[in-house]
Amino acid sequence: PIPAVVTLHDLAALHVPETLPAKVRWSLLPFLERSVERADGVVAVSRAVAAEIAEAWPAAAAKIEVIWNGVDGTFRPADAREARAIRERLGAPGGYVLYAGTLEPRKNIELLLDAWELLAGVRGEALPPLLLAGPYGWKSRALERRVAALARAGVRRLGRLDRPALVETVRGATLFVYPSFYEGFGLPPAEAMACGVPVIVGNRSSPPEIVGDAGLTVDPDDPEALAGEIAALLDDPARAAELGRRGLERARAFSWSAAASRLADLFDRVLERPR
Repeated sequence: PIPAVVTLHDLAALHVPETLPAKVRWSLLPFLERSVERADGVVAVSRAVAAEIAEAWPAAAAKIEVIWNGVDGTFRPADAREARAIRERLGAPGGYVLYAGTLEPRKNIELLLDAWELLAGVRGEALPPLLLAGPYGWKSRALERRVAALARAGVRRLGRLDRPALVETVRGATLFVYPSFYEGFGLPPAEAMACGVPVIVGNRSSPPEIVGDAGLTVDPDDPEALAGEIAALLDDPARAAELGRRGLERARAFSWSAAASRLADLFDRVLERPR
């Protein structure tokens, strides 16, 4: 008899099950359909996820409400002095390209490393460092070895960062790259945009929706395309700065206070419905 609202952050277990550990699939799949059918309201964190829910369970389409995630206010642009200080502390005074997130198959780090090897083969020491912020996830042993082997090409893993260190690292980046195969929302690119950092994302699932026209998208199976976009932004600071400005404006659409208000409104509506 108690009203229920369920939030679905993604449907990776249905759409990219090969990128998840078996225990995750087994723990999610038996409950997804029952949760959606039982709920009086279904929150999707992006239009992409909403479409996936409606496709999987058409009867639930009328119950879906899209409520985007928000970006914490600590993610904000660094001025020139702050950026220089951050880069000096990270040993990258000329700037750096950044990925932030778990290092696991769904995030498509292998593609990023493929692209980086292409760039390193052409640019050598002129290429800025590639910093990888985040812990290793499942199926990461081969990736760990590859990252270590690419140290000579400027690839450095920062490991899991606490919140202040993560915010600082994003704020100091020259460029943020997130070539994930699949995301329900894609919070790291939104956080980078809030810092005025230009972003490149994969062109599947929700990231194109989140970055809009303020970021670049690439085929997550095409390392040459990713290498080309990275090179183009590194070579054109004016274009990169313009993307950063557009990203900053785009990031204002992602507010936790707005999300909370919309959730509260949904809860009120669900509670008012006759049962």
